[in-house]
Amino acid sequence: MNCPIITCGLEILVIKEVSMTCEKCGGNCGGKCGGSCGGSCGGKCGKKMRLCPFSLGIAAGITCGIFMAFYAWAAMAWGMGTSMIEQWGSFYSGYAPTVAGGFIGAGWGLLKGFVAGFIFGLIYNGLMRCKSNCCCNKMDASSCNISGKQ
Repeated sequence: MNCPIITCGLEILVIKEVSMTCEKCGGNCGGKCGGSCGGSCGGKCGKKMRLCPFSLGIAAGITCGIFMAFYAWAAMAWGMGTSMIEQWGSFYSGYAPTVAGGFIGAGWGLLKGFVAGFIFGLIYNGLMRCKSNCCCNKMDASSCNISGKQ
């Protein structure tokens, strides 16, 4: 399965879909519309397969912050990419190829990564809610055991 990609500057953070199980049926339903586990989960399997937007935002923010700091310090140390850091500095106030600029860039990276990760988590959860509640029932009823019989 292809993984969604969040870009943060030039680096790419790949977030792989994690297989989660239903707390009520122990994953016996395979996450198929909440009904194929024989009804033991009460039809709520799909509602447990979500990401925490806050945690995803923190993880993406820390990653972006580390990379932005590394880019600034690499440009300072080796002189390569200095013009790119200066361009980013026109948008991110205080970001420059210096030690202090790296820390300022880390703060900006934390902020923009958190916002991007949080929004991605909300969108993902919304799509998973749609998949488990409506799309599966209407579009591909043959693969969904909605009646709860196996």
